[in-house]
Amino acid sequence: MINSSRLALNSALLLSPLLVSSAAFADQSSQQSEFSLGLGATVSDSPYRDYDNDPQVIPLINYRSGNFHVRGTELGYQVYKGTGSIEVIGNLNTLEFDPDDSDSLSSLDERDMAFEAGVRYRLENLSITALTDISDTHEGERVNINYAFPLAGNDQQSGLTPAVGLDWQSDDYNNYYYGVSAAESARNGGSIGTYDADSSVNPYIKVDAYYQIAPQWTAVANVRYTWLDDNISDSSMVDDDREARASVGLNYKF
Repeated sequence: MINSSRLALNSALLLSPLLVSSAAFADQSSQQSEFSLGLGATVSDSPYRDYDNDPQVIPLINYRSGNFHVRGTELGYQVYKGTGSIEVIGNLNTLEFDPDDSDSLSSLDERDMAFEAGVRYRLENLSITALTDISDTHEGERVNINYAFPLAGNDQQSGLTPAVGLDWQSDDYNNYYYGVSAAESARNGGSIGTYDADSSVNPYIKVDAYYQIAPQWTAVANVRYTWLDDNISDSSMVDDDREARASVGLNYKF
C-alpha cells in the first residue's frame, strides 16, 4: 500500500519539472530578476560503481515575491530578518540510484529522490542549512555549511563566486543511499558485500558564475567538487572517494 508521504513525494516529482530546477543554477539567476525561465544541463561523475553518468537536461524556473521564493529544487519563506535571516524551506533532494544504470550493481534495490524540509540561517556570506526527510524515503537528516567569497567586480552583468563548505549526513541518510543489506548481498552471491554506513562529513569547493549576454538573457554555470568521507567511500556500492558535478544553463528574464 502506498502511504500518504510516498504519494506526496511522487506528486512532487511529477510537478518538479514545472516548478523547480537544478540548485546549481539557483543563486546566479535569482540575483538577476524576480522571475526567470530557462533551460540547463547537468553532468556528474557519480561515485557509484560502473554508473552511467548521462547529462540531465532540465527546465530552470526561479521566482521571488516578497518573502517567498522558488529557487532551484527549493521552496522557501523568510520568517525573520535582523542579524542575519532565517528561512523555512522545502527541498527536493535529487540524489537517486537506479540499478539499471550500473552493470555491477544491477541486483541492488533502487534508491529514490526525497522531499526534505528544514531551516536556513544566513549571515552575510555564511549560510547554514538543516534538513530532515519528510517523505519517508531515507528518514535521515543532513546539514550544510557554506561560505561564499564573491569576487570584486561582480555586478549586474557578470559575476564569479567561489565557495567552500561541509555537508554532514546522518547514518540513516548514508545507509539508504550507500548501505547494502544482507538480502541485497545474498541476491548476488556476496559479490557485493553488506555495508552499514555511519554518519559522514564531506568537504567541498564550488564556483558559481553568471554572465548577462543580452538585457533579458543570462548564462549561468556551476562547478562543484566534493571529497567523500570514508563512511561513504568504503561502501561496496562506491568505487571513488570524490565526486565532481558541472552545470550550465541559459535564463530569460521577464
